[in-house]
Amino acid sequence: MNTATRLLLASIALPMFITCASSQGDAAKDVETIRTLITRDWPSAALAADIERYLNFVTEDVLILPPSQPPLRGKAEVSAFLRTAFDNATFEITIHPPEEIVVAGGWAYARYRVQMVVHPRSGGPSAAFDRKYLDIWRHGPDGKWRCHRHMWNDNPASTKVTSSDEDAMAIRRVLDQRRAAVETGDRTGWIDVWTDDARFIDPTGTDLVGRDALRSWADPFFDQFRMQYVEFVEEVVVNDDMAFARVKYDFRFTPKAGGTGTQDRGKGLLILRKEASGSWKIAQLLLAPSPPLGPAR
Repeated sequence: MNTATRLLLASIALPMFITCASSQGDAAKDVETIRTLITRDWPSAALAADIERYLNFVTEDVLILPPSQPPLRGKAEVSAFLRTAFDNATFEITIHPPEEIVVAGGWAYARYRVQMVVHPRSGGPSAAFDRKYLDIWRHGPDGKWRCHRHMWNDNPASTKVTSSDEDAMAIRRVLDQRRAAVETGDRTGWIDVWTDDARFIDPTGTDLVGRDALRSWADPFFDQFRMQYVEFVEEVVVNDDMAFARVKYDFRFTPKAGGTGTQDRGKGLLILRKEASGSWKIAQLLLAPSPPLGPAR
């Protein structure tokens, strides 16, 4: 894979714009919003190869500063690089929780790590990249945050994709499928991520065993509520055909019939099993809420 191609692939790690008002008094809220959108929302544009959406995430005078390469200046150059990247490869992306986010008035910066696996559409070996990013964001007069400066370098690592890398990526996709199914009301997609004999101990302590029990428990939620679910994957460890994952979550559900919503924040520990088909499924999940629980804002 040549240097220009690597540059194109790296450029897809631009963060999404942040649709929240910024002020010094709201700095803590902005930090949490930025953290949520970096780790959850921005990869969707890359996976969808949606260039128009990406261009909404950057300022008109954006400057991208890749290592050992000339900078990319403005939306036209960014668009050209993204088009080549999306036309030539598909991607698997893991965003680690940001190590640092600082908001000051109309400016912010974030430092975070991204792991990416690139699969050439023409065939050939895949390549894995492990990178450190530093972004500068600017708050615009329209009330939106957009990426203004974007820079990265590579951690020392082999570009060979190992089985554990692939399994960890696959597990993160399973967790994202579960999250997306909750938000879109896709009960089939939600039940599909569990093993047939799965056990789920919900935040109230209810012990559910098997897909039928899980489906009966979940159906009222899908029927009665609109749900928002944010999940931070803090750790994934793979050992042969077993794995565990540790997450934090923010779950908000509002009655479809109207009324006040409820917020539930907490942590979870998942045990996953690799089935004969090669698919990873959730075999055990325990969630524990973090008080206080109360009306959603």
